[in-house]
Amino acid sequence: ALAQLQRHASGFPRSALRVDVEALRAIALCATRSDQAAAVSGKVLRAHAGAPLAERVRRACLEL
Repeated sequence: ALAQLQRHASGFPRSALRVDVEALRAIALCATRSDQAAAVSGKVLRAHAGAPLAERVRRACLEL
């Protein structure tokens, strides 16, 4: 999942789905307990607190 999200972000840096891609990356990083999870999820939530996937990011990363 992370590789696919990275390919999309690299291939389409101005995509209309950019916020969703960032949120899904944060969710995936939190699910794998990555060292980057807290930083990435925090960045997503600060920049896109009202995004449709923001609550999923909060729930996925709650225990970090």
